[in-house]
Amino acid sequence: MNNEPIILDEFAVIYSLPNSYDFYLHTPKIGEEVFHITDFIGNNFSLTGQTEKIELEEIDSVELHFKEDVTETNFEQYSDAFISAFGKLSSGELEKVILSRIKKIPFNTKEILNYLFYLKASNTNAFTYLITSPQTGTWIGATPEKLIQGTAAEFQTMALAGTQPHDRLNEPSWSEKEIHEHEIVANEIEDVMKEKASDYSRKERQNHKSGSVVHLKTEFTFATPDVTDFISTLHPTSAIAGKPKDLAVSHIKESESHKRELYTGYLGFKRGEESHYFVNLRCMQVHKDAASLYLGGGITKESILEEEWAETEDKAKSLLSPLEKMQNFAGNDF
Repeated sequence: MNNEPIILDEFAVIYSLPNSYDFYLHTPKIGEEVFHITDFIGNNFSLTGQTEKIELEEIDSVELHFKEDVTETNFEQYSDAFISAFGKLSSGELEKVILSRIKKIPFNTKEILNYLFYLKASNTNAFTYLITSPQTGTWIGATPEKLIQGTAAEFQTMALAGTQPHDRLNEPSWSEKEIHEHEIVANEIEDVMKEKASDYSRKERQNHKSGSVVHLKTEFTFATPDVTDFISTLHPTSAIAGKPKDLAVSHIKESESHKRELYTGYLGFKRGEESHYFVNLRCMQVHKDAASLYLGGGITKESILEEEWAETEDKAKSLLSPLEKMQNFAGNDF
């Protein structure tokens, strides 16, 4: 353990892998390790430096970088985007499209490392991270969706679609709409497997708890000689864009009242033979005194506007619940 305070400047990435409480720090010290970030529209940010295992309390301060503030999506704007999408879904032009919105909350950046700790504790099976750089601004999140993880001998990926609030007392009961939404994603991934992978297997659909919600999940294992080519073919899946992919992406760009930036892009790294890449969900962009939560959900012709809006509110709880726990523990306002 390093007993000296760690002062971060320029870019910094702090992250913890799923099902682990270990944190790693990636900074521009002399080194050749690369942390990759790709935003929704395909811009790549490569952060080259050195990665070391750390304790969060070792970090004395973080130099945060802020981009221009963004505007919250109101219900009327979301409704307009929904109606536009529903017309294309009803006509058959689209089978599914993901609509997102922004929710604004006050945020005290002096407590950002403390919040990262609570975020991880509330989302142990997620890839949890804090990123700050002049190029990207400051983002923090706990994403449940694995894009690709493993080694050439055996990689894993997943279809993660269909969402309900988590109920501790009862198992979820999934509607035909939610199952259909999930199967679109799972079948699309299997099509990519047939084209780009070998020795793949598709597991049975199961429930996957993620913070305050539960999803339907189908896992795949496979082998591929070219991770980069596989990711470029797979991403964005219909879980974050829609189907057909190109038409869904075009509709998103035209209809959403905001730019997604890093939301629904992907981030991660390759270390030795191991690859760890995750779709950037359950995330927020941090500003000087506020944070913008990026929230989305899959829309099909069976969707109901008010229910889809409520689903985004449920997903927000994965980011808001750790904040409330931190406030309650501190006994004062955040």
